[in-house]
Amino acid sequence: MAVEEIFGKAFTELTFSMTELKLDKLKEYTLFEKVEYSFIVRTRGGFVALIFADFSKGLGETLAYSIRKQKVLSEQEQIMYVEEYLNIICGRALSEINNLIGKRSRLSMVSLSDGMEATDQLPWEIKQSFQCKEGRINIIIRYEVSEWVL
Repeated sequence: MAVEEIFGKAFTELTFSMTELKLDKLKEYTLFEKVEYSFIVRTRGGFVALIFADFSKGLGETLAYSIRKQKVLSEQEQIMYVEEYLNIICGRALSEINNLIGKRSRLSMVSLSDGMEATDQLPWEIKQSFQCKEGRINIIIRYEVSEWVL
């Protein structure tokens, strides 16, 4: 199974499992006008990656509400729930990739992205867009598989 398929499956299946929101993978990566939140996750080890996730307006609040099962009180709390959501999804995908390549990798903490990380270059890039009636998530994964693991 390819990296794109592993992450696609993690986003669609785990989103539904955690929130009952049905995310559909779009055939093409498409930008959207209003990005509410941008996050970044880094991996290190056998699978080195930068994972960028942009959420359209309103989807972050919907995800947080769906995970918590009640209204989220503040924007900071909403961000915390979306960070945990991404941590679970990226962790599941990374675990599957680790098993596939037979090497260990670790996730960094999920954090808000300031856009400056976009200058980091890795040889492979995947772009995916996912949509549900509540909004859209765009994912960019830049990665390489290391031969040496420290």
